[in-house]
Amino acid sequence: MEDIERSAQPTETPFPGAQVSLEPGRNLKSRLSGIALCLLVSLTTSVVTLFVYDRWYVQKIVAVDMKGYITLQRYKYKDGKVNDEDLRKAFDKLEQLINTIPKNRVVIMGDTAIRNAEVFKLGHEEELKQYEELLRRALQGNPVAQDQ
Repeated sequence: MEDIERSAQPTETPFPGAQVSLEPGRNLKSRLSGIALCLLVSLTTSVVTLFVYDRWYVQKIVAVDMKGYITLQRYKYKDGKVNDEDLRKAFDKLEQLINTIPKNRVVIMGDTAIRNAEVFKLGHEEELKQYEELLRRALQGNPVAQDQ
């Protein structure tokens, strides 16, 4: 029984050479600075992890206005502004643009996206509006003013 009592009493400090402060404020300050450092490291690691995950790994939905692009090419072809070779080049360009979309993006048609979807621009929107305006005027029987 004496062996157990002797082993329960510490014979040396757990950290040799460590000085124990008897001032209550000094020990508290070192603990608070240690806790603050742990919180700062934890918060920084969490923010960096979320940023990396959101930027490169999470799946995101991207809408592409394929219908509008194809409609524009059809208008141009009917008007004789592009020939067969130019039409093929335009569709090859479309394929290249679609292939530049990152792998973590899910691509859907632009007319199926209702809201809150990132829209991948193909650069045809203004030209398509002009053709649609011309078509609307032609269907109404209004004379079309030619831009010089």
